[in-house]
Amino acid sequence: MKHFLLSLLLSLGIVSLNAQINDLVSVPNSPVDVSVFNENVLYVSNKEALYRVDLTAENVTAEKYQSFNLDRGRKQIAISGDQLYVTEGNNTIGFATENGLDSGVTPLPARYVFFIAFQQPFGLAFDVDTLYIGEQGNNRILKSNIKSSESRDNPDVVATGLSDPSFLRINGDSLYISERNKVSNLNIRAAVPTTTDVLTGLTSPRGLAFSGDYLYVAVDTTTATSGKIIRYNPSTPSVAAEDVVTGLNKPEGIAFNGNSLYIVERGANKISSFDVSTLSSPNTPSIKTGITIFPNPASEKLIVNGLTQETDYEIYSLLGGQVSDGSIDNHGRIEVKDLASGEYILKIDDTEDIPFVKD
Repeated sequence: MKHFLLSLLLSLGIVSLNAQINDLVSVPNSPVDVSVFNENVLYVSNKEALYRVDLTAENVTAEKYQSFNLDRGRKQIAISGDQLYVTEGNNTIGFATENGLDSGVTPLPARYVFFIAFQQPFGLAFDVDTLYIGEQGNNRILKSNIKSSESRDNPDVVATGLSDPSFLRINGDSLYISERNKVSNLNIRAAVPTTTDVLTGLTSPRGLAFSGDYLYVAVDTTTATSGKIIRYNPSTPSVAAEDVVTGLNKPEGIAFNGNSLYIVERGANKISSFDVSTLSSPNTPSIKTGITIFPNPASEKLIVNGLTQETDYEIYSLLGGQVSDGSIDNHGRIEVKDLASGEYILKIDDTEDIPFVKD
């Protein structure tokens, strides 16, 4: 039984997700954010400089691209076309280079600064020529058309009353916002945008990124190596967010390049990478029929769908020992809150073997 269960879990790709994460490159002095440029270059910021990472190089390294004006505060970056914008420690936002990232011209530390008099700007996100800005000092979101001098000098207030807005990400008509203990969003096309909670009860959510329908969130914690990446499909709110990478050291910014998710680990001074194509669906299908369970991972209850009648079930640990049993009908709930964290098999009527993870 033990070997069968382990083989099943491995074949479905839910054992040892961390085995799929790779160290990509070291970046000194507590890196904060990462952006992808032209599919083969990463730009990474720390508090003092911008680094360039050529993903096509035989030996991938982080080369200092440009020093910042002030060695103060954590810098977030956003790319529009061939221009990179960065939040500054002196409450401004500026170009990384006036010549363009692919100009071949060595950038100078001094840059043309677009904005002045912000109160702790941090999050940046582009919607074509409109730059959205998370202003932590005033707990609000601003926007400015970067091609309009009037708009640059007088950004519009989009939303107020937030709680420490940090990382931003736009997906379609929605702007997603990491706040102190939650992720919210607002419709940027609405005449009067209002924020709506998307994920709550999080411990210091940080970077945001989308792949397909899934929102990926970096979640920091109070323990150095217990940070994680979770994913959540906003179009199916009944399905809980699931952990996809754990054991991270102070994760911050994240960015996608195809199926590769790049993760800033501030506490480890590095960029890690993770292939999300290895992940299974959070609604894990059974082997033989259309029976599904959610959420997966689960912390308190499993909901079982696809049954045609009341059916007996058993739960086994990875070692093959039975830890629970009972009966279940369609849409029924199985209590798992008392199980230890780890991987398990839900066995339905001695015929269906469905793997799940207990948080």
